[in-house]
Amino acid sequence: MYERSLAGFSGPQRLVFAIHWYRAEVNNGGHVQFYSNSTGIVWRDALAGFEAMGLSDYAAVVRDSARLLGGDPPLDREKREGVVHVSARISPLRPVQRLGAACNYPK
Repeated sequence: MYERSLAGFSGPQRLVFAIHWYRAEVNNGGHVQFYSNSTGIVWRDALAGFEAMGLSDYAAVVRDSARLLGGDPPLDREKREGVVHVSARISPLRPVQRLGAACNYPK
């Protein structure tokens, strides 16, 4: 459904859309919120967007957060929520939360 909903948009538009939602969620409630919500489906596009814009520090934040959730968080929300909750039991997700602070663009 995600792919179908974006069919009318260009590649760059899709990446900007993903970065918008990534930043909105992370800045509001951290990576746990981002990955737990439906918007977590955009994580790969957000990573690709940061890389395409040469924002390697921001791409590293997304990559590190994904790594803390097994390296490739599922696109399916229910499965992704399970990974987030299992990861929280194995290793507290506080490091993931702190990574969100790096997503504030310089003024």
